[in-house]
Amino acid sequence: MRTIATVLLLASLAMGRNVKDVPTVDQCRADQQRWTTAIEDHSYRHETITTIEERTIELTKCSVVDLTYEMIYLDAAMKYSIDEGNRLRSFLKRHHLADQFKDEDAAGKR
Repeated sequence: MRTIATVLLLASLAMGRNVKDVPTVDQCRADQQRWTTAIEDHSYRHETITTIEERTIELTKCSVVDLTYEMIYLDAAMKYSIDEGNRLRSFLKRHHLADQFKDEDAAGKR
């Protein structure tokens, strides 16, 4: 599972996100608990995409910092990441860019 955490962290780096400021175990556990509650009660939906990205990054870092709860952090990070993908898909559809995206992908533009 550390491979998943590493992949998520590297994906964040590839997208130009900041990967400094390693959180403490106490911070990780408190944030994870609060953010998992937000996932369960759907209150996270009012958060901006920037906040969603930041939470995904922190949770991924936490999976490396606090191995005791590694899978819990990765599960929450994956849920936020899925939401990010859903928002992106909605954006593509709203702006009629889905077909262009598919055409370019088929043409090998990745």
